[in-house]
Amino acid sequence: MKWTNCGNARGGMTLVEVVAGLALLATLMASLLAVKTRVVHQAGLTERRAQAVAAADQLLSEWWRNPKTFPRASAGMLPSGFGWRTRIVNNSPEVGGQVVRLEMFDGPDIAPTVAVELLLPTWSQ
Repeated sequence: MKWTNCGNARGGMTLVEVVAGLALLATLMASLLAVKTRVVHQAGLTERRAQAVAAADQLLSEWWRNPKTFPRASAGMLPSGFGWRTRIVNNSPEVGGQVVRLEMFDGPDIAPTVAVELLLPTWSQ
């Protein structure tokens, strides 16, 4: 029996099919890399924000030991690299105290990483 090559039989893929498959694979890989980069970036921001919260908690614990000396309009830097600033927030007299905002910064001239507002009693003014 003699084997003959029929016109409709295929022995492999064409070059166009290989190039199209590689293009599809490259698009998929680029998409996965973009997603991974975004996830890693978000994880870094979340970790830094958690560090800022811990630093703010430590500052507030120290300051709350003597509320009469609580800094109401001050700023400074911590050894961890965070900057902090306190300021009095405008509030109504019905509040019964003074609202002070503590902001933690990850660097100069940027938005606060963490901010918390405290109500200090009037006796501590």
